[in-house]
Amino acid sequence: MMLLPAPHADNSGFTLVEVMVAIIIMMVGLLALLQTVNLAIAHNNSNKLRNDAIILADQAMGTERAKLFSAVGSSSASISHKSGLGFVNYSIFKNMSTLTTHSLTTDYIAGAKNLMITMSWRDKGVKKTHSLTTTIMEAAN
Repeated sequence: MMLLPAPHADNSGFTLVEVMVAIIIMMVGLLALLQTVNLAIAHNNSNKLRNDAIILADQAMGTERAKLFSAVGSSSASISHKSGLGFVNYSIFKNMSTLTTHSLTTDYIAGAKNLMITMSWRDKGVKKTHSLTTTIMEAAN
């Protein structure tokens, strides 16, 4: 039986240092991707809170517009609204003012009110607000 000579050893692989450097580069890339996902989730949550505030302000505006002209007035309230797994506290401020012909004059328009509803809430410790404004006219008899 004849033995064949062993093939010549080929050292064309990766060294341990090259493998470690490649793993570190991949880890940095994956951590950056993870941070991007966290940032996207935070922005989506902030947008959801703002959207909920807009919906609540629109509902409050509809309620005020459905009232009699003499019953519309200034007030404030607090609403606890379910958002995700928890609750968010929204503050509603209704500011009614008499409508003038021009912002620099005191000539009031009879039978007209300017109603501004401002929603405020806290998102990550920062106070956020959203306002709606409308003009309400007294119905002619």
